[in-house]
Amino acid sequence: METKTNNTAGILIAQTAKMAVLILVICLFNMKFMGGSEFSVVLIWWLTLFALGLLFQPLALMLFRNFHDNGWVFGKALGLAVSGWFIWFMSSLKLMKFTRSNCLMSVAITVVLSLVLFYFKNRFSENKIRLKEAYTVDKVCSMINAELIFFVLFTCWCYLKGYKSAAYGTERFMDYGYMTAILKSEYMPPKDTWYAGKSINYYYVGQYMSAYLTRLSGVSVGFGYNLSLMTLASFGFTMPFSIGSNLVRSSMKESIERGKKFVKGSKGTISTIAGVLSGTAVSFAGNMHFPIFKWIWPKVQRIKGDTDIYSYWFPDATRYIGYYPETNDKTIHEFPSYSFVLGDLHAHVINTMFVMTVLAIILAWIIEKKPSLYKVKPEYDEDGNMIVPKISIVREMLSPHVIACSFLVGLFHTTNYWDFPIYTVVCVAAFFFINLVRMRYSIKACLCTLLQTIEMLAIGFLVSLPFTLSFDSISTGIGLCDRHTKFYQLMVLWGLPATLVLSFLVYTLAKVRKREEDEDSNYFTRLFDEVLKGDFFALTIGLSAIGLVILPEVIYVKDIYGEAYQRSNTMFKLTYQAYIMFAIAMSYILVRFICFRLGKMVKIIGICGLILFCSTVGYFFEATNAWFWGGYYTSLDASDFLKSESAEDKAGIDWINENVPEDKVVLEMCGLSYSFFNRISVFTGNETVLGWQTHEWLWRSSGKGAYPAENTERHDDIIDIYTSTDVEHVRELIEKYNIDYIYVGEAEHVDGFSSMDSAGMDSMYYHGSYYKKIVTNDALLKSLGDVHMIAEAGGESFYDTYIVEIDHDKEITDKYILPTGNLKISRPQAIVYEDGAYTKDFLGNVVKTVQYEYDEEGNVSDVKYFDAEDKLLSYSQFMYDIDGRIISGVDFDGAGNRYSFWNYIEYDNYNRCTKAYCFKDDDSYWYTKLSEYDGNGLISESYSYYDEHAVYVGYDYVDGFKTYETINDDRESDICYIEYINDGEKIVGADMTVGTDMVGKLVFYYPME
Repeated sequence: METKTNNTAGILIAQTAKMAVLILVICLFNMKFMGGSEFSVVLIWWLTLFALGLLFQPLALMLFRNFHDNGWVFGKALGLAVSGWFIWFMSSLKLMKFTRSNCLMSVAITVVLSLVLFYFKNRFSENKIRLKEAYTVDKVCSMINAELIFFVLFTCWCYLKGYKSAAYGTERFMDYGYMTAILKSEYMPPKDTWYAGKSINYYYVGQYMSAYLTRLSGVSVGFGYNLSLMTLASFGFTMPFSIGSNLVRSSMKESIERGKKFVKGSKGTISTIAGVLSGTAVSFAGNMHFPIFKWIWPKVQRIKGDTDIYSYWFPDATRYIGYYPETNDKTIHEFPSYSFVLGDLHAHVINTMFVMTVLAIILAWIIEKKPSLYKVKPEYDEDGNMIVPKISIVREMLSPHVIACSFLVGLFHTTNYWDFPIYTVVCVAAFFFINLVRMRYSIKACLCTLLQTIEMLAIGFLVSLPFTLSFDSISTGIGLCDRHTKFYQLMVLWGLPATLVLSFLVYTLAKVRKREEDEDSNYFTRLFDEVLKGDFFALTIGLSAIGLVILPEVIYVKDIYGEAYQRSNTMFKLTYQAYIMFAIAMSYILVRFICFRLGKMVKIIGICGLILFCSTVGYFFEATNAWFWGGYYTSLDASDFLKSESAEDKAGIDWINENVPEDKVVLEMCGLSYSFFNRISVFTGNETVLGWQTHEWLWRSSGKGAYPAENTERHDDIIDIYTSTDVEHVRELIEKYNIDYIYVGEAEHVDGFSSMDSAGMDSMYYHGSYYKKIVTNDALLKSLGDVHMIAEAGGESFYDTYIVEIDHDKEITDKYILPTGNLKISRPQAIVYEDGAYTKDFLGNVVKTVQYEYDEEGNVSDVKYFDAEDKLLSYSQFMYDIDGRIISGVDFDGAGNRYSFWNYIEYDNYNRCTKAYCFKDDDSYWYTKLSEYDGNGLISESYSYYDEHAVYVGYDYVDGFKTYETINDDRESDICYIEYINDGEKIVGADMTVGTDMVGKLVFYYPME
């Protein structure tokens, strides 16, 4: 006995030492490549998760006592779900603020409650949990190995993520914004940072769980965003690994109990292989689209002689139906591997850890509850009626597994509603068929299942009640599909797992049918009695997955996406869960077919399936290579990209985070979805008036589908605040939305809802697209309160970035109404030198005549230059704003090819041009001019840049007439003496000297009044 104890202790010490050494090696490796400061954040996060798993091990043990690893990895998710939900619920009732101290208190309270439940479960249950049996050497080693796998994957994912950590692109702005909004909220529901005055109307509790873990660990939101993603990616392997390995262990154990050696090989090895297959299938594999369109189809095209060879891009596997070939049925069919690489912390991704926990609980319940035919034989009374076992329905309803499933499925109301009906059906199906077997196919089984279903719905209702009370539905109903997927496309995406599931179903049915008839049972009862527990679970989730693939071919949930995209969201959310269930079922079936002695034909099917499955794993390497490599490790901080992407906005965001209270509204320009607009609210968590167009349309449509009138009103009001010359109107709008700060940067000089196909005189290029330019009334905005300058224009920035802190009590005496009137274009048209007179245009062509054209307001709209033979040499076009000011211009050669364009012309409140930017046709800088005025409204200095070569001009005035001295970047001085007409209003000419030498004379031609 003593020797056995010593051996046990020695094994545990050795296993623990192995874990410690491996963790130390990984830490040293990552510290070298990630940096000590960043890796310390990774360690803090991991230790937080480790602590949750350890503290909630009693809760996990109640559910997963029959798992070889005691459900170690699921304890982390359970701890997060239970403690996170508790403070969310209390915060929703305004009983606890969402602070770090209260988060820690929530953990303490829920840990105590789980210990109390564990105590009473053990005290009153016939099947008591004995710690000596629960923590055997094998089980503890399995727990240690599970943690090692998680740690290795987590640190590797974190390092990989450092190559592309930016919370920018696709929907990452939205997800990150949710986290900042939640972390700046004391109570739930959190405010909608993109809709000032309203709370979030979306399934935000998934992002809340990430924010909760961020607050619990004490890391910043920038790190918390990416660490949450990498946690999910690590769960994406370790959770199905646990499910897959325990599935096979259960089947092997049951096979041995039946006295038949179905398996060749050790339990540990085969169960590990099953776990690896299952984890790989969920988190790394793609679908058959990858091998077909990456390797096979391009070769076929080359053989056929096609010139347009298919070029594979990893998102293609998620955008196949409706895209190749192009049809009016655009769909989405994503899967976890794509999500983990892409990096969106979206609702369906976050919920994967809770979804797989539900699947694990169902498996644990089946292993515990489903009797084997070889253990439970039917008994009959004197009249020949089958005796129903005495099973208490109340006890079944109080089962920890039923309560845990009810809690988590109820939580899906708030994290990702689509998963609520899916897993309600899966749970009820499992409960029903196991109850049938245990209660010998009596009406009592139906009654028990009905009561368990009611219990699930009731608990789910209570769990999600604070959310549902404040949530307005964003769906508009159910519709029948009038578009359907071609069969070959279904087979490309889901054919492999579906074929394996159906093959396994046929094998199972045939196996039972071959048995000799039993006079005391029928085929149906023999089927459910004899099927292995693992087989039953695999078939349940496998057939459920097939149903989820078929369902979007029949019906779809209506939302704001119509026409070609009407069933896109439905297919997306249903088939995402189908993929997870397919992956776990397929992995188990492959092991059953290959490793269990089921016949040669079955083994051949299994080997073929395994080869095809392995080909899909290449998707992960293709995706990571395309998405991550080619750059260098930057940072795990998801906001770090702002330093290079938009340094001025980064400075503004930092200033707001340091100086602006969390409850203040900061106005910024709204914009189209998936764009760079609304970046200030995203990274500060402060509310703004309106956010991304399509997203706020979806969230605010109230199940009607039409674009909300209030959204249009908010957009128009934002444009008015930035452009209006009516200070009273602006003040009214500021009070309407309780705006405390106005942010002005590059984005605030365009209308973010008005994208343009190409460059034009009224357009501005901003972060990858052209938008309609607006003239921001800086003078009026700056008059509204204190101005906090963040960054001046320079480099790639055309405008100053500043923040106005609104003084709501300030009296404004100046009207700041810009003067109206027609400003005529005045450009030098001729240059006369001492060796002769000639005129040149901006291209250097010799010009004989100049022709002017005017718009309806009397402004010059076109200037055309002709040679002596009246041939058009070049021309310029100009556009004006409503106040008659030039806002842009374009220069063309005689053939109509654009040479350069003027844009970004700014005026002060006295209608004086302060800045002008000109560009070549390739959008590179050609000419930039900045002007300053003295107290008399005369130009005192100007700075001009020609292809980055600076020219400084200092002006002097003699009797109101201007002379100036220019100094170029070589410090050479030119003196110009200028002549005027019309009392100094217009320049007639300027004598040019270099030093004391007269070199020429500029002559200006003006249009006739």
